[in-house]
Amino acid sequence: MNRSKKTLFELIGGIVTLTLLELAIVTIVNMSMDKVWISNTLGLWLGGFIGVLIAIGIVFHMYNTIDKALDYDKDNAEKYMRRSAILRMTVLFTIIVLLVCFFWKYINMYMLFLSIMNLKFAAYMVPLIDKKINE
Repeated sequence: MNRSKKTLFELIGGIVTLTLLELAIVTIVNMSMDKVWISNTLGLWLGGFIGVLIAIGIVFHMYNTIDKALDYDKDNAEKYMRRSAILRMTVLFTIIVLLVCFFWKYINMYMLFLSIMNLKFAAYMVPLIDKKINE
């Protein structure tokens, strides 16, 4: 497996691991409190699951965009990367707005947002994951 695909799967593993850890912590804290903090635990897990799927979709789109941009010359690659980033953010914004508008009663939006943001945290974890795997 080439290095870029290995990094891609390490990033996805980091996203999934962080989200599962956050979900477990929030669920345990919620269950241990006298007053229920989050009444819809299923919505919490659903928000985390959908957030992970969105984050993985973003990662694959970035991977394919960078792979394709490397085949272009400098000017065209820059334009292609800019267009792809705008497309990615537009689609992400549209998906989140649609989820908020239609499913806000069923999905915990905070967990959805946190799961998507785990993409950023997982990017910082990739060197640590790579180091642990290669030991």
